[in-house]
Amino acid sequence: MTYHVQQSQSDKRRRPRIQSWHAPEHRDRAPALFAADARTRRLARLVPLWPSEIESTDPADAERVVAALERALRGERKRGRAGHWSYDVNRHMALTRALQDERARLAALRRQGTKSERTGTRPAARHIETKALSSSGS
Repeated sequence: MTYHVQQSQSDKRRRPRIQSWHAPEHRDRAPALFAADARTRRLARLVPLWPSEIESTDPADAERVVAALERALRGERKRGRAGHWSYDVNRHMALTRALQDERARLAALRRQGTKSERTGTRPAARHIETKALSSSGS
């Protein structure tokens, strides 16, 4: 957690007062920062992925995160059914919740991708290629 040091105005000789991100001047931006950081920390505890893969907004990376969560959940279910000593109900619940959240995030990323594809223009090379084919066929 990041702290800012702020000295009291009344007495500069005293120990500086520590001000955290929960201070009123940081309240407007703190929830978004904490949410992204909490997601990264939560997923890093559950699956062996790099933080850059977890934080990426690329749908391919999101698919990798979902696949890793599915593998981890399958393993946890196997341990639970077998009655293995290392089975953890809390980990199982955390994996299930994280998988639901990441599937929703992946769907949102895919929707964003299709929106940008619909609003974008056709690639120039494709357009030129179709013109060349239509003129050579005559």
